Amino acid sequence: MREVYLVLLELGQQHEQAALELLIPTLHRVFPRAILRSAIVDNALIGECEIEIGRGIDRLSGDNTLREFSGWDRGIAWLERRYAPVPESIVVLANDTVVREDKRDRVRDIPADRVEAASRGALVGWVDEYPRPVELFGLPLRQWVDTSLVLAEHRTLAALGPLARPFADGELFGDDWRRVFQEPSPLSENYRAYLKTYFFGERIDREFEHAWYAQEPVTGGNFETFKDKLRCTFCEHLLSARARARRIPLVDIRPQPLAIDPFDAVAGSVSVRLSETLPCRR
Repeated sequence: MREVYLVLLELGQQHEQAALELLIPTLHRVFPRAILRSAIVDNALIGECEIEIGRGIDRLSGDNTLREFSGWDRGIAWLERRYAPVPESIVVLANDTVVREDKRDRVRDIPADRVEAASRGALVGWVDEYPRPVELFGLPLRQWVDTSLVLAEHRTLAALGPLARPFADGELFGDDWRRVFQEPSPLSENYRAYLKTYFFGERIDREFEHAWYAQEPVTGGNFETFKDKLRCTFCEHLLSARARARRIPLVDIRPQPLAIDPFDAVAGSVSVRLSETLPCRR
């Protein structure tokens, strides 16, 4: 019988019940007759807490070092100690933002046929994309899975872990908040431009005008907060970039799924563009 493991990340329990009421029926629908076990990782809990709150549902203390990513690493490690999941078992990573109005329907209505792609080695979730490929830490990226909900086999996530990746501030961020990013940078020029547009509202590239729901100009007062958010964004994007580097497919759960780029097309276009735009580093 198929084993499915839900790792739900929260920071406090105010959205816990609503998230479980959304996720658990959805997982029973798309994985009928599967054994479902859930670990709720609360990054607001300190110490070594572990509480059984329902049949097959445990709440445990997390690790908020890199928000959901360090919390998920902790939850996956706990599942491995508690249940020893087989490699082909399904792991569902979610955070409690799935209850937001802009995400609830996409989770509730996730197509069962897309979910089945996880059993064929894919990363499954809502896929977002940039207009052109970028590069971060030596890896090309144009499309990525929104990590508020990710479905994959245990062996797939094991090959891509850990989810939380430490970053040295001196390599990434400038000393002056007005500059934001260090130069030279492990982040391509257009990637830095997209991030500045999305988070700070700086209109740099006319091809990209998307905005974070909490977008605001960067200042000396909020620079540290934005640095924390950017580190998590890098973790999110690196998960898909590492997957693509390993030729692990991305599968989109949108009602009309995006066309996913061929593996070699993105890497080739990035290498050409970078040679034209980035300074040489010795």
